[in-house]
Amino acid sequence: MDAQRQPEPVGSMLLALALLLLAASGLVLATSWTIGYPAVVLATGWTVAVIALITVGVTAWRDTRSTGVGFLPALGSSLKRVGRFVIDFF
Repeated sequence: MDAQRQPEPVGSMLLALALLLLAASGLVLATSWTIGYPAVVLATGWTVAVIALITVGVTAWRDTRSTGVGFLPALGSSLKRVGRFVIDFF
């Protein structure tokens, strides 16, 4: 019998926290043109955005390479996903 895999509470909480942090970062960066945030707040927003960008690129690379795709097609696929993330985030 196959038991259904239940989500782990710690993993779900970390994912929810990461999404909340990413949303907060997006709001800070989107409103930074009109609100004078301190430099620390802007630096934190940019740091979260860059970490998310790297995470998207690495997970796309690993996903594509695990299917047996070559180096250049995997690079193209990960860059495509990074581009989609940039368009969605910014």
